[in-house]
Amino acid sequence: MSRRNLFQLASTAAGAAALGLGAPSTAQASDGSGTAAARSAIRRLAPAIADRFELHLADPGDSVASFSLTTGRGRVTISGSDTVALLSGFTWYLEQHAHGQVSRGGDHIPQQLPALAEPVRRTTRLAHRYAYNFCVTGYTNPNWSWKQWEREIDLLAAGGYNQVLVTIGQEQVWYDTFRAFGYSDAEARAYISLPCHQPWQWMSNLFGYDGGMSAQLLDKRRTLGRRIIARMRELGIAPVLPGFSGSVPAGFAAKNPGAQVIDQGQWYGFDRPDWLDTTTPLFQQVAAAHYASQQKHFGLCHAQAIDLLHEGGNAGGVDIGKAAQGVEQALRAADPGYLWIIQAWGSNPRKDLLQAVDRSRMLVLDLTGGSWSGSGQFGSTPWSWGQLPNFGGRTGLFGPLAPVAASPGITADQLNGTCLSSEGVDTNPVFNSLFSEAVWHDTPIDLDDWITGYPTRRYGTENAAASAAWQTLAAVPYAHGSTGGADSLFNAQPSLTATKASANSPGSLGYDAYALEPAFLDLLRATRELGRADTFRFDLVNVARQVLVNQSRLLLPQINAAYGAKDTAAFDRLTARWLTLMDALEQLLSTRGEFLLGRWLTDARQWGADDAERALLEHDARSLIGTWGNTRASSSVNHDYANRDWAGLVSGFYKPRWTRFFASLRTALTTGTAPAAIDWFAADDVWMHGSESYPVEPSGDEIRQAAALAALLHPEPVLTLSFAPAAPAVGVPFRVTAELANWSARPLSEVRPALTVPDGWTAEPVGDQAAAVGAYGRTTYAWTVTAGAAGSIAATAAGLRVEAAITPVTPFASLAAAFNNSGISDDTHPQYAHLDGTNGFSSQALAAQGLTAGGSYVHDGIGFLWPGGAPEAADNVAGPASFLLSGSGTRLGFLGAGIYVQTGNVTVTYTDGTVDSRPVTFPNYAGREPLTGGAEVAADCDYRLTPSGPANHGYGYRIYVNSVPLLAGKTVAMVSLPANPGLHIFAVATG
Repeated sequence: MSRRNLFQLASTAAGAAALGLGAPSTAQASDGSGTAAARSAIRRLAPAIADRFELHLADPGDSVASFSLTTGRGRVTISGSDTVALLSGFTWYLEQHAHGQVSRGGDHIPQQLPALAEPVRRTTRLAHRYAYNFCVTGYTNPNWSWKQWEREIDLLAAGGYNQVLVTIGQEQVWYDTFRAFGYSDAEARAYISLPCHQPWQWMSNLFGYDGGMSAQLLDKRRTLGRRIIARMRELGIAPVLPGFSGSVPAGFAAKNPGAQVIDQGQWYGFDRPDWLDTTTPLFQQVAAAHYASQQKHFGLCHAQAIDLLHEGGNAGGVDIGKAAQGVEQALRAADPGYLWIIQAWGSNPRKDLLQAVDRSRMLVLDLTGGSWSGSGQFGSTPWSWGQLPNFGGRTGLFGPLAPVAASPGITADQLNGTCLSSEGVDTNPVFNSLFSEAVWHDTPIDLDDWITGYPTRRYGTENAAASAAWQTLAAVPYAHGSTGGADSLFNAQPSLTATKASANSPGSLGYDAYALEPAFLDLLRATRELGRADTFRFDLVNVARQVLVNQSRLLLPQINAAYGAKDTAAFDRLTARWLTLMDALEQLLSTRGEFLLGRWLTDARQWGADDAERALLEHDARSLIGTWGNTRASSSVNHDYANRDWAGLVSGFYKPRWTRFFASLRTALTTGTAPAAIDWFAADDVWMHGSESYPVEPSGDEIRQAAALAALLHPEPVLTLSFAPAAPAVGVPFRVTAELANWSARPLSEVRPALTVPDGWTAEPVGDQAAAVGAYGRTTYAWTVTAGAAGSIAATAAGLRVEAAITPVTPFASLAAAFNNSGISDDTHPQYAHLDGTNGFSSQALAAQGLTAGGSYVHDGIGFLWPGGAPEAADNVAGPASFLLSGSGTRLGFLGAGIYVQTGNVTVTYTDGTVDSRPVTFPNYAGREPLTGGAEVAADCDYRLTPSGPANHGYGYRIYVNSVPLLAGKTVAMVSLPANPGLHIFAVATG
């Protein structure tokens, strides 16, 4: 044992004693039988504290799986229903009680292990806790070594996953199968794509990428695959293998006369494999060979992942139900205990497919967590609720946390699992942590509480600055739901009007580009106390990276404007700034191994037997994160789909592109001619075939580089000014806030904050006005302001000044005065009910449910007045509106409905000028969808009104009640409704 490990163990024992766990007894931990695999995993993940745990298997009782924790005799005893449950218990204790974490973004192993105040027991009702989609083994781990896979499997088990897709090594099954049906050794290997692009062959999108696979590579990957599957089984993880869907190589019918093969056309410029009609006897023969080979090399795996006609396949007239029955027949013949796993993606799985098979032997993976909602499209098929927060392994901060926190509250027929389907599994540790934890909760998680405790769990020490940082992170990048999150424009194929690097990325951040900067500043302030934690250093670099790349979205429009104005001085200054920021990004990323291109390329090259094969594998790896395809046609849509903020990729690929582009524009400005056209595929393809090496070890210090970046972004303090609500009302007090951010390690003194307002306005300071701001500090100054006529306000502090023009509005006198939509009518005048533009509620149906025109409705102590009036009268507000409301209490309640599920922020202004915004959610008015966001049913009508009269009987049309908390001891003055026209509010009241 090393001196370092001896010291760490000694520190651990001493610290634990100080917190009450006590020193362990000298006897070896007395593990129960069947726990050796869990013991080995804990030793690999946390060797310094592994011997402080004692492990036992225990019956889960009425639950699917369970673990319990107790402490005594200097040890933590974990009792679990299986190996995955034991390791989940280890993770629970480590994070929730010892404030440590093992993750794909750094580890923090605590030196102190606390005693538990009382025993802990956790259970789950979810039998299938699934990880990975097919793309993972392209975008994350196509070329990993056993050492990398060993840690990943440990992390999967410790994260509670008991079902994981494995494609590594399955190439051998293809090879054996098609050798048995007339293909030579060379032909069978030529069909098999190289590792990085191979996932899309499993999904029947392409084949034979980069010329096929060598015999030695086929053999090595089979060996690794066997080892991966063996370790998964050892840890209680059920491997999921790709089943046979009917994809066959070109020329299959010629080699197998009578075969009914259907051409599948192309997928993004790639020729797809042909499809063997699954209703034919020959399909059964080929499938039998597939499963025989699979079982020969990898043992019997019950779970088989099969997606028929993925992303646009052609059935060629074959009945989909009968095609599914053919797949089912082959599965049953190979393994009577089979489980068919199918993805809910695009239009799949089709209802006619599900209705044709034994749904009790199928599991649908709802990859995005939205396919099941209200549609009932899975019928009685068991399914798993999922999330797909990452596409292409892109490195942006992203992953909506709220749906995951709410997921333990989902109650729906046949829900019996979860699936985490990220294409890049090594990004956004906070999302992975919450997703893994959620399966051990039986009620929704309070996300505010969870985020408050997260930095302590991750970094090991409670720290106010880190807590503030994570409040910002939760409210900014982790609160938005666009596809996979926006990427960096530094990574985009150069264009003055670029809004995204990947075609499937959103064209905007979804939040203000500056909104993330407070989190970066707060983490810098926390470095003195937390800087030794590796998890903290990862997060500091990751947040700094995102803050920096967000600058690209601010800077590019300015460069475009300078070019359009032919302002060469501004163009030169701004493009120089752009390239300087890219250099700073390279230096920052170089400090962490997780952000090094060199590792990705070295992983690929290690599998080659000679220089030629190593070069081919490197091209496979480079092209996946660059041109994606190897031809102009295949690259036309997917280029830069897998862009990443990686050191080496920034300096070696992205920056040279922008340098060349800016040079062509500068020449055009000088000569007055059009810029020279650049063939970006040809230019990029040179790098795809390159062989230059990049560092595989980090260099530089994370904290120093983050501080240098802060100085580069903001060499001087920054003063910002804001006010709420967004539309202040005449005569209603509102809050003005100025924030002074000190981006330096040197404190600011003599700040002297002040606010100037127009004549006829009033402004009163709120609380003490701090006279100094510490290193990397940010201080907020607030005033309660009452507005008169339109004018400008100005805040000053530390010699800085910032102004804002405000045009106050006149609020509506009441909610009823703001009504702008007629969503209700009586059954004799259906033409006036147009809640969704065409249809609406019946007043008779609502009255039968207790909502009578002009009558009262009480829910949880809140008394509402239901609107009443003529059939054509407006009766609800859709979209933004501010209205006066006087009242107090603990809750502000709403009666409303959504056109589909709708969420928006309600802003409450109090009489003292305090402003508070809270989200409110209303499910779809139509279809009796599962409740979400705290909404409850106020009325459930059997029918609705259409222009022709009452219709759609039995479908269900609902009014919901929901509420937001009110600040204690304050009186409401005004309410501002969300700017969301799909959210309809009928009544508002305090209580």
